[in-house]
Amino acid sequence: MPSAARPASKGSSKDSVVGRRAPSATTAAKTAAKPVAKAAPKRAARPAAKSSAKPVKPASKRSAPAAAKSKSSAIDPLSRYGAKRQFDITPEPPAERMASAAVSGQLLYVIQKHWASRLHYDFRLELDGVLLSWAVPRGPSFDPKEKRMAVHVEDHPVSYGSFEGTIPAKQYGAGTVIVWDRGTWTPVGDPRAGMAAGKLVFDLHGEKLAGRWELVRIAKPGDKQDPWMLFKKRDAWARPTTEYDVIAALPDSVVAKPLGPVEEREPRGLESTPVGPAGADVEADLSLARKAKLPAALAPQLATAASSLPPGRWALEPFCERIRS
Repeated sequence: MPSAARPASKGSSKDSVVGRRAPSATTAAKTAAKPVAKAAPKRAARPAAKSSAKPVKPASKRSAPAAAKSKSSAIDPLSRYGAKRQFDITPEPPAERMASAAVSGQLLYVIQKHWASRLHYDFRLELDGVLLSWAVPRGPSFDPKEKRMAVHVEDHPVSYGSFEGTIPAKQYGAGTVIVWDRGTWTPVGDPRAGMAAGKLVFDLHGEKLAGRWELVRIAKPGDKQDPWMLFKKRDAWARPTTEYDVIAALPDSVVAKPLGPVEEREPRGLESTPVGPAGADVEADLSLARKAKLPAALAPQLATAASSLPPGRWALEPFCERIRS
């Protein structure tokens, strides 16, 4: 049965009044022959304008522990000290930070001689309630030419400055510890800025060491340790190692054998002979000298026989002259 014609809507064409007329065969053939127009491809969206801000790089695995370590140290500078020790086994003092920066307005200085896996000297300076610490394998020297390696290690509690004893085997730093020198120190300039910049200048007032000293960081990026150099500045206390080796001359504990302040035992005043730069002669005092003509001839200075030595301190040096043919 033929379907009923759809009613025409308002405004429809004449053909749609009685129903849509079926296309003829010729019209159908032409329609089939015409190519079907393809839909125009959609334009790709323009890329967003580049932001001027640089992308934030994700933190590497290596930098994460460093940041955590820095954050931990900022919160508690003794956290590394406490993490390395078992205080139910070792006799070392616990990780307790002092409330005050110094006792009686003075900053503690101490060097501890430590027979660990290798003998070394622990150099410590009090600052902000803890002891800044460096391990010095060869110990200090009064000779400004002697630059001694000093590895910066974890901060120690101020109470560690009086520690003497034996750390048990299988514990961190196992071995015997004595207080080799102790006293106070005076920073030259801002010590916190000096630590940040890697250059710390200071005066020591100990029982064995005195005068001006300097610590300089020599660490490079990527180093596992934090190496510095410890050396004596040129002043009235500077002495060549060939003349005086403080490590060999004074090897004992100042707790067992106290010496008293070296600045009181051997005072160095303004009359002391200054030490000039390396390889340079100290300028002589010529205020009383008078100009004169050089002599026509110079006679060599000869030894004079005497029955005894003149007064004063003398050192004997045997000398044997060879016979030349």
